[in-house]
Amino acid sequence: MNPLVLFVMMVLACAAMLTAHVALVIGLAKHIPRYRALVAVFVPPLGAYWAIRAKQHVRGVAWIIAASAYLVMRLLG
Repeated sequence: MNPLVLFVMMVLACAAMLTAHVALVIGLAKHIPRYRALVAVFVPPLGAYWAIRAKQHVRGVAWIIAASAYLVMRLLG
């Protein structure tokens, strides 16, 4: 695979994961218990888990897909 294409895909996956993570933390901060939002900042997979359990399926699944895509790009690079 072309290194430039791989790099661009990795940057896009990272940006998508960061965007999904910010949305996930904001969504968790709006619900009680609010400490989960703070914990999710430092332990991102827990944030995705808690988001899915809090019926925020789109945010949680978006984070999981973006993180998986980033991991695949890292392994290919």
